Amino acid sequence: MQEIVLLLENTTSSQNITLRKEFEDSDYVFEGDRNRIKEVFWNIIHNALQAMPHGGQLTIKTYENDNNICVAFSDSGVGIDKKNQKNLFIPFKSTKREGVGLGLVIAHKIIEKHGGEITVRSERNKGSTFIVSIPKTRIM
Repeated sequence: MQEIVLLLENTTSSQNITLRKEFEDSDYVFEGDRNRIKEVFWNIIHNALQAMPHGGQLTIKTYENDNNICVAFSDSGVGIDKKNQKNLFIPFKSTKREGVGLGLVIAHKIIEKHGGEITVRSERNKGSTFIVSIPKTRIM
């Protein structure tokens, strides 16, 4: 997560976006493909930045939940209406002019292959939160 935040800080400063980090210390890790998970995080972050064309706040929070490690990405952007939330993980369904509609589909499949899930909470004109949950493994 620290690698992603370091790169993100350079990106957000030029876009009038405040980055807020809320990282919980943990004795747990997850097993999986590090690069694929970073791809998921970058995709969600990229979408969040696009949802705030005039600036805003992006909060990244890590925490444990039952048997999962969770990373929540919350933006203060335009939000997603209920109708479009249903299509987020369906291929080729995009509301963006330049979007193909595959980014979140691929992210969803990567997380599913890691035994996890992506959930979304969003409200039009109030922002969105994408939560990535991956099963945790105890460090011995």
